[in-house]
Amino acid sequence: MRRVMRRAVIALCALMAGRTARAQHTGPDRQFWADFVPSWRVGAHATNELELSFRTAWQGAAPTQYWATNTFEWNARPWLGLDAIGAVVESRGPTPALGYFEMRAAAGVRLTWRGTRLRASEFMKAEHRMLRPLGGGAVSIERLRHREQALLALNHASLSTPRTAFLIADAEWFLVHGDHGGWLSNQLRARAGLGYRWNERRSFELILNDTRRRGLESLEFEDGDHVLRVRWKEAFGR
Repeated sequence: MRRVMRRAVIALCALMAGRTARAQHTGPDRQFWADFVPSWRVGAHATNELELSFRTAWQGAAPTQYWATNTFEWNARPWLGLDAIGAVVESRGPTPALGYFEMRAAAGVRLTWRGTRLRASEFMKAEHRMLRPLGGGAVSIERLRHREQALLALNHASLSTPRTAFLIADAEWFLVHGDHGGWLSNQLRARAGLGYRWNERRSFELILNDTRRRGLESLEFEDGDHVLRVRWKEAFGR
């Protein structure tokens, strides 16, 4: 199994490298994201999760960003989670004048089907983004996000078994509220990767993340960011 995991990781890195080489002609940003995600139980039916993220580009003009996102989820039912989310973002552009500071407030609903080997979920949330560019006035943006995700255990019959490798796949749609009213789809994001559940508290993920986006006046989606993302999740108090 270790040989299979090693080959899969090499294949993911080779795919990212190939896309980076092609980017010389197409121009989308190539980025690296690193996340540390600790979480805690809050009573019998709730979880608090903090995501600390560093994001930077090794090719393109994407800014370097520092994220802190806190998500409180109350599991009203085994299949139903209600989320309250807050985020703080510091974005540093190529020059100091291009940076900005952002705060986000969001509320969401998560629907989950929990099989033994396969887990599928839908997550819907509404976001209010408050951005303050350096040297500029504050800007507010409202948007909706809808994500579908599936996890599949590879080397064991259950996702809950320690030392389990698993596949990750999801797709997400972003809808932003336009200046003239109404909601418009302005981003499409697809992710695929590998995860490894070390034990009941610790897991790791290696993910490729592709985004297509369009402006509010455009009819066509264009190739956007391509991201190699590494995630370390650690659960406490379980």
